Amino acid sequence: MRIVVDTNVLVSGMHWGGIPAEVVKAWANGRIEVVCSAEIIREYSEVLHRINREMPPDKLDGMLSFLISQSEIVQPNHWFKIILEDPGDDKFIDCAFHAQANMIISGDKHLLKLEKFGPILILSPSEFKKKFRRLFC
Repeated sequence: MRIVVDTNVLVSGMHWGGIPAEVVKAWANGRIEVVCSAEIIREYSEVLHRINREMPPDKLDGMLSFLISQSEIVQPNHWFKIILEDPGDDKFIDCAFHAQANMIISGDKHLLKLEKFGPILILSPSEFKKKFRRLFC
């Protein structure tokens, strides 16, 4: 199962816990196969550094580097214009489409409103956990 993880899930998981933290843990433990693009990785880094001012940058970079090392990096060659309300969200669709991912895990209302893009499911972290509970044991 190939998955794209939205920035809000990563940040919530690393900063606040809950089900997003369980998703990040499953990613870190190799129970889910995550795909990212350079554009997504840049956003991960920018947002994590912006909201985690108390954490030393080298520790934050180390944690992010570890997660990225557990991921497949792709370079999308399609650039969709699907999310008109927030075009920055399209990078997750671009990555998922190029990587032939099964789903995007997101807490973003614009992405979740789509529910799917072609064969790619778009699920909230809680929907993902309900559907794939075995990955969280």
